Amino acid sequence: MEPQLTALIPSWTASDREALLRRPLIFQHKLLETGAFSEDAIARRLETHPDALTDVNINEIYEDGTFKIRTGIRGTLSGHELLEQVKAGRLWINLRDVFVHDGDDVSPAERFFEELEAHNPSLRVRGMYANLLISGPQARVPFHADTPNVLLLHLVGKKRLWLYPNSGKYLEDQAMERVAMRETTEDLPYNPAWDSEAFVADLEPGMALSWPLNAPHRVDNQGTFNVSLSCEYMTWAARLRHGVYYTNGTLRRRFGMSPPAQKDVNGPGRALRWAMSIIFKRLKINRTTQVTFNAEFNVSKA
Repeated sequence: MEPQLTALIPSWTASDREALLRRPLIFQHKLLETGAFSEDAIARRLETHPDALTDVNINEIYEDGTFKIRTGIRGTLSGHELLEQVKAGRLWINLRDVFVHDGDDVSPAERFFEELEAHNPSLRVRGMYANLLISGPQARVPFHADTPNVLLLHLVGKKRLWLYPNSGKYLEDQAMERVAMRETTEDLPYNPAWDSEAFVADLEPGMALSWPLNAPHRVDNQGTFNVSLSCEYMTWAARLRHGVYYTNGTLRRRFGMSPPAQKDVNGPGRALRWAMSIIFKRLKINRTTQVTFNAEFNVSKA
């Protein structure tokens, strides 16, 4: 008889089901009990994860919210040596699509989302992929919004996350159009005065955080070494909204039109814009490319 796997979502309520994707939701997870996120396991991943899927950065964020991203390479350090460098300060490493080379085994992230769908029969997850975020005590992430849905599974350390409404002054249509069209990164204009209206989540190991689609957020580590699993996924609602942003951006830039605001596009209109976005991409009407960063440092020579 095969051993019984630990439930990765130990409890789920009707209130959780109602809140998921509608407002910020904090709940518990059991991913640490899988053994996939011990320090030795993370060190091995740092040594074996493909360079093309590994981001090494330092974010310099100033009091007015402006920032500079410095990008580097991990160099020749062992996994444990690299972890010591991360623990020393502001360095953060993102292992994108972290389970992609794990063979045919079902990853902890896949198991988690199977349980999440079982708890929420109306949820249909498409295209989920997981990023392992490994960051130093002083690491910070600037104000930004993600195109897909995001669910953060916190594993190590203490992290504070500010979540802002996904509309109005916090999330202007034309800013998200630029993100959808890859004219820029996911970072958005930020005003520190907005913090008084934000939902603040203080995360510790074993806590999960979900938030509404495209909700802008920023992150500060609280003086501790941090590890989190950031799971990005699409639903039909996310695909349709992305289609609206992409198509509206194309109509605005390529055809000189003034399309209606994203929130004012109804159901059939959203479906039409999603279909148009696919056509625009296939025709390669937009040839802009997302900003890239040249490596400024080598961690092993720092």
